[in-house]
Amino acid sequence: YAERPCFGVKPDEVGLEDKSLSKEQLLVINESKLASPLVWYSYNHSFQRIKAIGKLLRELKIKPGSFIGTCGDNSKAYLECWLAILGHDYVSVPLSVTLSDDNTLHIIQEANICAAFIAPEKWERYEKLFGMLDTKEQDVLMLPMSERKISDWVKTFESKEEEKKLPMEPQVRTDEKDPRYEEPRIILYTSGSTGRPKGAVMSDGILQLECSRSIYKDYPHYHGTEVGICDSPAAVSSSIYNMLAYLVNGGRVSVYHNLSESFDICEQTGPSSLGMVPQKWNVLFKRYQARLNAGEKKEKLDKEFKNILGWRVQALNCGGATPIPAVQKWLKEVFTHCQITENYAATECGGITTSREGESGKIKKGVE
Repeated sequence: YAERPCFGVKPDEVGLEDKSLSKEQLLVINESKLASPLVWYSYNHSFQRIKAIGKLLRELKIKPGSFIGTCGDNSKAYLECWLAILGHDYVSVPLSVTLSDDNTLHIIQEANICAAFIAPEKWERYEKLFGMLDTKEQDVLMLPMSERKISDWVKTFESKEEEKKLPMEPQVRTDEKDPRYEEPRIILYTSGSTGRPKGAVMSDGILQLECSRSIYKDYPHYHGTEVGICDSPAAVSSSIYNMLAYLVNGGRVSVYHNLSESFDICEQTGPSSLGMVPQKWNVLFKRYQARLNAGEKKEKLDKEFKNILGWRVQALNCGGATPIPAVQKWLKEVFTHCQITENYAATECGGITTSREGESGKIKKGVE
């Protein structure tokens, strides 16, 4: 795995301190004649960084089992911090940047977050939020998420001494005798699919099950050479599943801030599969319809759009909200070489699957 590409970014997102990395750590892979090549960080580079971040958390005397937040838009640094939290026995609480200040404060207090990695562009906002907490009750350690700053922090704690095992922080249980209790690994708190804030807890067992399922022989989309696109932060549950599925199989993941800005990156990256909410698929559908209404031939458009998502794509997924029937029908008609699916992940629960007063019925029969 050491020399395999792991995370890919656009050339202008490569940090200044990374320009001097060796060819084994920083790879340039040009697979598309239509676009400039992406820059890929090797598994060795990213996992050495993840290990260093974990060591930093230990040196700061943060006990395993503690709740640690991640605050920021999607980036390679964000994902490495998030993986370091999971890989060193902490509980991850990724905070969606779309949450209101009140809801963000609520989850920080309810989860008893003791530390948080903050992206540079979000530092001022979260510094103000954490300043509103009662330090006698809760004091949150703010850690920089940027490549350069966290590298400086890690160097401060470099040591040849053997890493000491710290005791696990006891988890709060509603019933000590409940045999169904599992240690939490991730707490998600997003707007969900109904527009109302909602939460979901992923246990350690569930997370391991998802990783195990992704390498099962009956899963044809993951066999070591696959490429994924991560355009949403870890606060979105489907991003968690998808990214881990690629990484545990030795695949690679290209990291973007927001896929809805342009589908051109798909030609650049060549993803093996692609999953998006209905609103994003609707962007592509409207582009197609506009050209069709302008008089272009349907056969020509079908052929062009069939290749617009890259040459590897085998599966397209629509989830996170009720699919738009016309768009779903169009996907099946144009992308005939792909498996078109619809699914709902951990945060698509509650109001989206049950009928309440004043709400419509279940959006999909059998969803629980």
